[in-house]
Amino acid sequence: MEKNLDFLVKKCNSLGKIPAAVVYPCSDVALSGALKARECGVIEPVLVGPIAEINDAALKYGFDISGIKIIDCKDDIEAAAKAATLAANGEVKLLVKGSLHTDIMMHAIMQPEYNLRTHQLISSSCLMHLPTYNRLIFIADMVINIAPTLEQKVQILENAVDLAHALGWENPKVAIIAAVETVNLKMPATVDAAIISKMADRGQITGCIVDGPIDLDIAVDPTSAKIKHFKSQIMGDADILILPDLQSANSLYKQMIFMGKADAADVILGAKIPVVVTSRSDDEETRLNSIAAAALHAHYQTRTI
Repeated sequence: MEKNLDFLVKKCNSLGKIPAAVVYPCSDVALSGALKARECGVIEPVLVGPIAEINDAALKYGFDISGIKIIDCKDDIEAAAKAATLAANGEVKLLVKGSLHTDIMMHAIMQPEYNLRTHQLISSSCLMHLPTYNRLIFIADMVINIAPTLEQKVQILENAVDLAHALGWENPKVAIIAAVETVNLKMPATVDAAIISKMADRGQITGCIVDGPIDLDIAVDPTSAKIKHFKSQIMGDADILILPDLQSANSLYKQMIFMGKADAADVILGAKIPVVVTSRSDDEETRLNSIAAAALHAHYQTRTI
């Protein structure tokens, strides 16, 4: 079992650099993340944005961008559109958000003329490493879908499992999280969880082990599962946590980051190419891990197409 997220970059090194469009990289963190990923052998970046602003930022912060392709654009909206065009043409295999708003980037990806949408829901999945916990764990979806329907929860699960497969989990254990581990008709999250679990039992969801509803302590702590006499294939050793809605997932994610000192690798899935939309507050390590996870997913897509 992997002990931290260092394996992401190491796996990329054995597969080669993936061409990636870095969209509107006009700040120090946007440039440094892309350049670090290039230096570590993860991506070969194409910088898409106003060339004067990119050069000014590189000069201001002491970054060497010589030899890196730059596609000039007048503003962030044009940069997002040109990056989507590169992806549509197969010139890049993943998109990395720079210093523009997430909604501008995602709006371009959603436009039908670029043909980047699939039948699958767009959702986020994040691999977390906490120094206080002995397992790496995925959570979803804490970025895109505010109040997912039952059907959307199934697709959020499928996207998370797809990322887990790409990163090396062959048959991940998925816990559908609720406040309790029994079905309560007054708590819709428990009903949805039970239906999704039964769908997995019937073979409608494959490539993973699914159970729910499961409360968080049973999902992540074997002792709690035993004390509560819970019987499942998931006994405190879940690999993936599917949360009921964005508020709960986002809150758990930020608790892990800011209170649990977690490392993270966050990827947006469901389009034809993976997308990285790290927050402005994310550090360089999180940006590197996220780009590496997205690159591994891009390699995985190439192998499975």
